[in-house]
Amino acid sequence: MPVLRDIDVWLSEDDLRVLARVAGPGRGQTVRAGGIARAEEPTRPEEGVRAVAEEARRLAAPAAVYERFPLRPAGQDAVEVGGWRLSGRALAHATRGATGAAVIVATIGPRLEEEVSARTAAGRVCEAFALDAAGSLLVERLVTAVCARVESEAAAAGLRTGPPLGPGHADWPVSEQERLFDLLRPEASIGVRLTGGGLMVPVKSASVLVGVGVDPAVAGGSRCDACMLAAACRYRRSRRPTRAVREVGPGARPSGPTERAGRAATPSGRADEGEGGKVS
Repeated sequence: MPVLRDIDVWLSEDDLRVLARVAGPGRGQTVRAGGIARAEEPTRPEEGVRAVAEEARRLAAPAAVYERFPLRPAGQDAVEVGGWRLSGRALAHATRGATGAAVIVATIGPRLEEEVSARTAAGRVCEAFALDAAGSLLVERLVTAVCARVESEAAAAGLRTGPPLGPGHADWPVSEQERLFDLLRPEASIGVRLTGGGLMVPVKSASVLVGVGVDPAVAGGSRCDACMLAAACRYRRSRRPTRAVREVGPGARPSGPTERAGRAATPSGRADEGEGGKVS
């Protein structure tokens, strides 16, 4: 079962634009008993965004574990993966035509959320909120990078992959998170566990399933492509190609390969082979 560490993830220009709505004007404010008081003059929006992105990347310790399991349909609104029944029309649609599924759990570790908690406790709520948002974007980029690796390995075997979906997306019950964890046991490999309520710890973690097959009905793209509400959703991810930002410090410029549907470049992390062998 491959375990990836030291994965090179970064925020794209689209991510930085999203972050700008959070970390731009107002950064540098401090919450006090009497309300919000300005502690220092905020930096220019673009400088603040890149500073937050740089700090989030510094605090992150990306890691992921994944494995491929047999998949078969189990009616119109469920599939069976590795012996577990997983339900939801969106999941059944996203994996239609697939004969296997890659299950992924990824995390950026606990340091960023610990820093967010510390700043919140100190009254630096605006900074904490911006850093938390940057962490969430980094987790999404990490999942995208691991999905790209799975896609590359599948292509080498003459297979294709579908869009990633996770428990809680569309009509896939979040309670079935437990079943993915039973398949991967990520606590032993990358330190991600589930609470009794189904919350992942560290919080900045994600789990997804990607269909794999010779000719899946829904190939590539983002999770939006498998959503039953995609046509009318105002939050649908753009399919416009973007470029990733390798360096997130001041003065950084876009570089790296053009992305398709929000996919990042294949991670450059190392793969530690454990039990189960290499996914292909």
